[in-house]
Amino acid sequence: MKKITILFVVILMAKWNNCNAQSFEGYINENIPVWVDINLDVLNNTISGSYFYKKNGSSISLSGKTNGNTWIIEEKSKENIITGIFTLVNSGNALKGFWNKPNSKKQLKVNLVQTDSKYKGTAIIPKNNQLVLLDNSSLLDEMNEYKNQTTNKIPKLEILFAQKNILSVSYYWEYMSAYLSSGTIYHVFNLSNKKEIALINEIDSNRLNEFKAKIRERIQSALSVHKKDYNDVTEEEWINAFGDSETYNNAFSVNEVPESIFDTFYIKEGKLVIYKEHYFEFPHVIQSLDTQISIQFTFDELEKYLKSESILFALKD
Repeated sequence: MKKITILFVVILMAKWNNCNAQSFEGYINENIPVWVDINLDVLNNTISGSYFYKKNGSSISLSGKTNGNTWIIEEKSKENIITGIFTLVNSGNALKGFWNKPNSKKQLKVNLVQTDSKYKGTAIIPKNNQLVLLDNSSLLDEMNEYKNQTTNKIPKLEILFAQKNILSVSYYWEYMSAYLSSGTIYHVFNLSNKKEIALINEIDSNRLNEFKAKIRERIQSALSVHKKDYNDVTEEEWINAFGDSETYNNAFSVNEVPESIFDTFYIKEGKLVIYKEHYFEFPHVIQSLDTQISIQFTFDELEKYLKSESILFALKD
């Protein structure tokens, strides 16, 4: 009896050692965030597991086979009906490929990266009324202020990034008065407390001036390009737009960066982007002369400017 028990334990341990549990975060169709748990049986080349859409958290069963670096995984409903097929290539810490419905040629791009299972507890995206803005109102409160005048519907929220306890979202709004006004609003949240992240609070005060200097260089470069793009606008027209020659010259020469430049930022496609929609803040009648400023930092670049306890450190991993 003792020998049988030992043999049983050995078999279980061997099976356990051949099973590799991995967690992934990423996107289907580039804008649908998902969490995926995989158990890879390297001995039998089989896959089991589950995944869920971060918008609702409902678990979907997965099973499949591996052939070298190619993984073919079927998703099944509770009735054991195949509802989708993943065809993925494993590159070590990432899975890339496509998802399609059975008997359908339409494919949706899939991009997943391996992640720490500790993030799973906050992976489901909270409702808009649960996300708290810097002024302590909710995201839903703000979006209600931008309801469509005709349909009375709030703007559609777009998810730009949802990984490692960080959520980056945006929405586009329009309002008709004497002129059509429109814009895009961005927010980034810490999902561990559901509160908006203020970028200025994530920057190490000892590196702030260095960070501002880097931003100043990139703004200056963007303004030079903008002016070249409008080479048919005369200097007199520029001066008239700004009101006087001194304001005009100062506008195209960036001497310092105000901390307000950190007010709007977002995360998308492996970069943190500091964004200013209307840099010169021209009135509507001359808004065509204005410019958008997008200052991009890779996660590797950003790392050295952050506080040691910043949640944004997780972006680099």
